[in-house]
Amino acid sequence: MNGEIKEDVCNGRGSGGNAWRINGLCYKIIRGLNEELKAKGYRTICGKVPTKYFEEKFYGLTVAM
Repeated sequence: MNGEIKEDVCNGRGSGGNAWRINGLCYKIIRGLNEELKAKGYRTICGKVPTKYFEEKFYGLTVAM
């Protein structure tokens, strides 16, 4: 997948324990997306997902090439 890398999808900035819960959930989401990419034969980087792939999965956006 080309494009910039979606880094820090959920920054978890907030107060108290909520930040930890938000970050934990985001890492689970990113881990799941990376598993999908691995199954398709792509190489992945822990904690990062290509922006186009993220937008396609979460917002239903597709990029015409």
